[in-house]
This record gives sequence, C-alpha cells and structure tokens, in this order.
Amino acid sequence: EYFPLSLFELENKNHYVLVFDISMNLYNKFLENNFLKLDKVLSANKSQQAIFLIFGFDGDVHNGGFNQYYTNSKCKFMDILPGLLTQIGAEKMSGLVQKANKVLEENKIEIFKHKDGTVEGFCKSYEDNPLNELDSEFLMIYKEENLLELLTKYALQNLKDFTV
Repeated sequence: EYFPLSLFELENKNHYVLVFDISMNLYNKFLENNFLKLDKVLSANKSQQAIFLIFGFDGDVHNGGFNQYYTNSKCKFMDILPGLLTQIGAEKMSGLVQKANKVLEENKIEIFKHKDGTVEGFCKSYEDNPLNELDSEFLMIYKEENLLELLTKYALQNLKDFTV
C-alpha cells in the first residue's frame, strides 16, 4: 500500500537509504493489482520518474548488464531514460544509454530471439549479445558519475517533489 512520505520524514532520513526509500515508496504508488502501471509512472513528476527509473536502471545494469535492464523494463522507459539521466547531471551516462538504445534497436531480433520467459532463454540471450560490451563502459563512466550519489544529491535538492 502507498503512503506518501512527509517532508519531515524525508529530511530526517539517512542519505544512504533516502533514494532506496523514495524508490520503494514510488514502486507502491505505481502498482495496481500487483502490476507496475506504465501510465502511473509516466504521469508522475519528473523528479519521481528520475529517482524511480534511474534507481531501477542502476540496479539492473550492475546486476546483469544492459541485457537485464532491457529485459526487466521490457524496453518501456528506454526513450525517456537519457533525459532523466541528464536531469540529474549524468551526461556521460545519458550518452551511453542513447548508444545502448541504438544498439538494441539495430539488433532487437538477435538480442530477443532466445528470450522465451525461461531462465535458459535469458541466459542464452547473453551469448554474442552486442550490448555486453557496453557493460564495461557503464562501469567506467560510473566511476565519474556514480548514479546513487547523483540521485541522492538530486533527491535532497527536490524533496518536496516526493511528498505528493
């Protein structure tokens, strides 16, 4: 169930959990019948979209690369992600995502041909996947543009955007 966070709660959160707590709160806000509703995410303010979508992107790519990000998000937010990254000050990461989106578009059939909803299909999708080479680039850029640090700074500058 979704309960809006108060400004007092947000101001007094430990900075290390601020982004996580905001993101989990938004996840509950965007759920309907146990499904994430695209229209709810897209109708949220830009600050809420940035925290929620970039936090998810960060976790997916760190866990399983761009292949996992596009699989988990079903490519729903790939077009707005670069703008949100720019919004929080992650210019290089925004450029990398634009590059990854282009690689995906140009190789969509090849990348998704094994993805049949099974673990085996997902694992097989990593073989000869052109997205794989972008994962190391992500890690290099992350050294300069740590997304969790940028998200925390952004959240602290825009706390009121998360109380509605």
